[in-house]
Order: sequence, then C-alpha cells, then structure tokens
Amino acid sequence: MESSASTGLAGSAPKLVLRLFSGIAGAALLVGSAPLTFGAALFAPFGMFVGRRVAERRGRPFTGLASWVSAALGSGLAIVVALVLAFAFMPDSTWKEIHESTVKAQSQQSSGGGPNWMRPDPATAKIITSPAFTIGVLIIASVFAGIFLGAIAGTPGWLAMLLLSYAIRGRPRP
Repeated sequence: MESSASTGLAGSAPKLVLRLFSGIAGAALLVGSAPLTFGAALFAPFGMFVGRRVAERRGRPFTGLASWVSAALGSGLAIVVALVLAFAFMPDSTWKEIHESTVKAQSQQSSGGGPNWMRPDPATAKIITSPAFTIGVLIIASVFAGIFLGAIAGTPGWLAMLLLSYAIRGRPRP
C-alpha cells in the first residue's frame, strides 16, 4: 500500500517542478519584457481578463487565439493612450514645426517634376495641406501603430500569463 502512495507522490514531483519553473519563467518574462515594451506588456493580462469576461458573458469559449487577441488589444490600447497623451501635451511650437515641414514637403512635391497625372488637383492640394488633414493622419497613424505595436508588445505578456496560469492552476488555460 505504501508503494502505491509513494509512486503517486513521485509521479507528481516532476509536475510540481515543471509548475515551479513555469512560474519562474512567466514572472521573468513579464518583468523582463516590461522595459523592452515600455510597460505595454504589463497591460496584456488586463486585456486577457477583459476578454475572458466578455467571452463568459456571451457564453462563448475563451480560446488561445482569443486570449492572444485580447492581450494584444490590451497592450495596443495602452500604446494608443500613451501616444494620444504625448500628442496632447506636445508644445505648440512642435505642432507648428510639423505643419511647416509638411507644407514645405508637399509644396516641393507638387511644384517639382514628374508627370501631370501625379500632381493633385487644386481641391485635393488644399485638403492635404490643411492642418486638420495633418492631425487626422497623425491620429490614424497612431491607431495603426498602436495595433501593430500592441501585437508585438502583447505577445510576451500573453506568454508570461500562460506560464503563470499553468504554475498557479496546474493546467494550461488561455
């Protein structure tokens, strides 16, 4: 009888060691990726938490792909908020420099050589040289940068949370 009890305990020892190493690796990955992603990887667990709650509320399974997308969206949202705050607190002189350099580049492009079909018509030229157009393009570029960088920054946070989840629960779960 003792041999079967000791066999069961010996069989769980490798699993406990694996869970311990999984926890150490997950914590190291999360802490190590934070400075490399400027803290955006730390928002991946929040995104996964929100994604899980949304999936449970809708009665759908929370798959591995859904957990990765949630982690990327959480990190991407943090990046977009950081970019919006950076643009909001940008001095007026910087905005003027951006606008002047944009107008200068656009005027050089339109007055320069090249075939006629590449030159914009007057209405289009007026639109693309307006400050509102410049700000709109910056906003759209910030959103795309947030999505792209969120996928990059959210992946180590997602992997770290999978490792930590296995260490805590003992079973792999997104």
